[in-house]
Amino acid sequence: MANTLGTANGAIIARRALTTLLEQFPFLQQITTDFSNEPVLFNQTVYTKLPSAVSAIDYNTTTGYVSADVTQVDVPVTLNKHKHVTYGMNDAERSSTPTNLIERFAGNAAQALGLQLMNDLFALLTLANYGNSSVITVAAMNRAKLVGVAKKLTGRKVPQVGRFAVLQSDYYESLMNDAVLVNNAGSPADTVRSGHLGNVAGFSVSEYYQLPQNAQSLAGFAGSAEGLILATRVPAEPQNVDQLPGSIEIVTEPNTGLSLQVRHWYDFALGRENVTFTLMYGVAVGNAAAIERMTLV
Repeated sequence: MANTLGTANGAIIARRALTTLLEQFPFLQQITTDFSNEPVLFNQTVYTKLPSAVSAIDYNTTTGYVSADVTQVDVPVTLNKHKHVTYGMNDAERSSTPTNLIERFAGNAAQALGLQLMNDLFALLTLANYGNSSVITVAAMNRAKLVGVAKKLTGRKVPQVGRFAVLQSDYYESLMNDAVLVNNAGSPADTVRSGHLGNVAGFSVSEYYQLPQNAQSLAGFAGSAEGLILATRVPAEPQNVDQLPGSIEIVTEPNTGLSLQVRHWYDFALGRENVTFTLMYGVAVGNAAAIERMTLV
């Protein structure tokens, strides 16, 4: 009979890891996502749909409510990235403390996966993919500059609801020191006490210290959900999984549908307990007009 080592415990640890991942990287909930727990093959293509614009028309007493056709744009996303975090503890390490070390390091695993997702998404932010940009120096970064970016997006008919802005650390610091935000008692940004900007000029602002310059002096970007696309799936399970000396299960975060495959096993020869968190994913350019890059030059 297969050794079903810690199945329930592994699932609990994975759920906490997923929760931690989404808390640390809220940006992953601000873009267009296609999360699923369906197993796939590496390099498989899935299609994520972006809704087209619709128009409001007059009600007609003769024809009534006449329906109009709606369309969706299929954006292909190739699941060409297969990442995992695997770690383990030997019997000596596990016996040296009453703390569950496998569980303790789950937060670090979540951070590692989140950083990888973010880095691959941000690598798309090049001039070739997103042609709209605003030149903003570090010293000039303030609320007024974000208002200018918002005006550009509005001019391109980008929805005002759900807008976000991600800034490199120096730019985020400059915006945090904007006197309009810091000195204005009526400002909704609780910057002084919390260290977080929150919403500024209609954008949910966050900092990302590893934002790549992409050889184009990228300092930040702003936009709405349809500008970037992330699709995730889980690897297909091996055959006869019920006979393996361990457990393989899929754990899903209920609010977003983001799923991880969790592999949990014990190596009797080495006396080592191991756990793997893994997923497959792909990133893609959505509606390029929905993103405004911010560059130093």
